[in-house]
Amino acid sequence: MQVTNDLSRSRRVFEQDSTLIAVIELSLSNWLVAGLVPGLDRHPLKKLGADQDALLQLIERWRDEAVKTGRTITRIVVAFEAGRDGFWLARWLKARGIEAFVIHSTSIAVPREHRLRAILLERGFVAPQGKRKLEQFLSVLMDEQNGAGLSPRMVLLVEDARAQWVELDRRITAFDTEFVRWAKENEQARRLTTIPGFGAIVASAFVAAVGRAESFDRGRDLAAWLGLVPRQFTTGGKPKLLGISKRGNKYLRKQLIHGARAALPHIAERDTPLGRWAKELMSRTHRNIVVVALANKLTRIAWAVLQRGKPFDAKAVSVAA
Repeated sequence: MQVTNDLSRSRRVFEQDSTLIAVIELSLSNWLVAGLVPGLDRHPLKKLGADQDALLQLIERWRDEAVKTGRTITRIVVAFEAGRDGFWLARWLKARGIEAFVIHSTSIAVPREHRLRAILLERGFVAPQGKRKLEQFLSVLMDEQNGAGLSPRMVLLVEDARAQWVELDRRITAFDTEFVRWAKENEQARRLTTIPGFGAIVASAFVAAVGRAESFDRGRDLAAWLGLVPRQFTTGGKPKLLGISKRGNKYLRKQLIHGARAALPHIAERDTPLGRWAKELMSRTHRNIVVVALANKLTRIAWAVLQRGKPFDAKAVSVAA
C-alpha cells in the first residue's frame, strides 16, 4: 500500500506537454541541474552553487522559456537522490508548491564502490582507484581508525554501503561458482569450454540460447542469427559489406565478443590454422574488427562442436578467409 507522504514516487501521471521536470545531482559545493522543459528541443543543463534560491530562480526561468513557446506549465517536478541535503530540500521545495521526489540511492544502477567513493569524497576523503585499494582504504579508515573524521551518522552510512558491497560480492562469487559447476556437469557446455574464449558464463549462455544448435543447418546461420555477420548493401549491381547486423540475442553476442577479445592474444601467438588466420587479419585491419570476426569464427566452431559431439581441436580446424 502506498504511503501518502512517500517522497520516492508519484501517484499522478506526468503530462509531458505541461510538466517541467528538473533532476539534480547534489554535492557538497555544487548542484548539477538537468531539465526537461516542454517546448524546448534542447535539454538544458546548469551547474549551480549549493543554493536553493538560485535553484528556484533557474526553475522559474525555465518555466518562462516554456511559456514563450506557447506551453502552459501546470506542474513542476524536481527529483534527486537521497543523501546530502536531500530531505530538507524536498520539504523546502514542497513548501513553495513544487513537487519534490527523493530517490533512494540503492534504486540507481551505480557500482557500490563508486557510491562509497562519492560519499567519502564529499567529506574530504579521497579514496584510491581500484577495488582492492578501496577495500584496504576502508579497512584502515573504519576498522583501525574507527571512522576518524566522520560523524556518527556518516559512519553508519559508510558501514551500510560497505556491507551491501560485501554481500553483493559474495552473491556474485556464489553465482560464478554455480556457473562453473554447471558447465562441468553439462555435456554440451563442457565441450564448448574447450574453445578459446568460451568460459563457464559464455558456454552456459550459449547452451541456454541454442541447445545443441539443431535448428541451424550451418554455422554461418547461427552466426547470422546472433547478428555477427555483416549487413550487405547493393547499389549498381555492386555489393558492399557494412557493419554487423546486431540482430538476435544481444546478451550472448556481447559475451561472445568479450570472450573473443580476451582470447585473441593467446590465439594469435599459436601456430595453428586459427592462429595464423587471426595474425594475418590483425596485420591488415583494425583490432576491433578482428575481435568481431573472431567472435563470428568461434560461433561457427561452437556450432560444429555441438553438432559433432566432439571437443575443440585447434589443429583440426579449417579456416576459410
